[in-house]
Amino acid sequence: MDRMLKHSMFLKMMIFISGIALLTLVTLAYVIFAALSQSMVNEELERQEQAMDMVNRYMEDKVEWMQSFIQDVYRDQVLSQNLTDYLQRPYEEYLAINLDQLLVGRGLKDQITVVLAGLFERHPDLERIVVYSSDRQYLYALAPGGSQKMLSVNAARSFIPDVMMLDTPSVTAPNIWVKKAVGLQETALYAVRAAINNPLTMQQIGQIFFYFDSRAILEELETRRNSFKGYITVLTPDGSVLFDSSGTYYGYRYPYMQQVQSLEREAYLNEASYLTARTQANGYTVVGVLPKQELAELIRPLRRNIALICLVCMAVMIMIPALLLSNYA
Repeated sequence: MDRMLKHSMFLKMMIFISGIALLTLVTLAYVIFAALSQSMVNEELERQEQAMDMVNRYMEDKVEWMQSFIQDVYRDQVLSQNLTDYLQRPYEEYLAINLDQLLVGRGLKDQITVVLAGLFERHPDLERIVVYSSDRQYLYALAPGGSQKMLSVNAARSFIPDVMMLDTPSVTAPNIWVKKAVGLQETALYAVRAAINNPLTMQQIGQIFFYFDSRAILEELETRRNSFKGYITVLTPDGSVLFDSSGTYYGYRYPYMQQVQSLEREAYLNEASYLTARTQANGYTVVGVLPKQELAELIRPLRRNIALICLVCMAVMIMIPALLLSNYA
């Protein structure tokens, strides 16, 4: 009787200890999984944010280059005057001025059209250069290879003069009317813009737009081997897409501007996602979207391995008491 009582107490004690051990094991496995999975999420978010910083630096470099180029033109009195003539005089008169300058020994480097055409060789991602004359309401479009298109865009028969009067940031989406006028159908573009002033009166006489291929940004990311989950997009305040690493939204308004402007860390776009949005000084917003489903795919092997280890440990925990009970009996 005493032996049976001891056996019963030992059995209860082993079951209690095994239950505590199993509960501790499951809790520990859950804590380890939660910590490791959150670490992986944070790592992916950080990797995406680094890529976002790289995209922003790339576009800021374009703005700084453009500003430096315009300042160099202003500092060169001959070239600056040639630019003023280009915008304010009839084109035939401008050509006559260039011919006269060549006759007195000045080179082609003093002609703004030649200088602008040379930029295509130094910037392979440059698709178009569009120059607008406010006084004459003319549009000049230069393309790679030296071709130039000159268009009259009088306000009576075009929306372009009205568009040019708007307060436009340094980085923007190419205007649809301008693209149509110059015959440009490409959608993966962003424009870097500068006002052009008369160097003597300091009055604005026109604007210049440099249209860059947005896909060159993705190539730069791939060159630097910056691998990230999700996608990165660069948006104007009205939702125009300047860059999209997924290539999905070019030519469309970004459909989730409300979520971007809410500044929520997690949001439902076309699926539950982590959302990072940073508005930059040049007027655009760099957005990083990381779908939770992609993270779940990344975390799945971790969950499987921890579950497997947990099952093995549980089997060992069950076998040891069973052997002890067998030997005690």
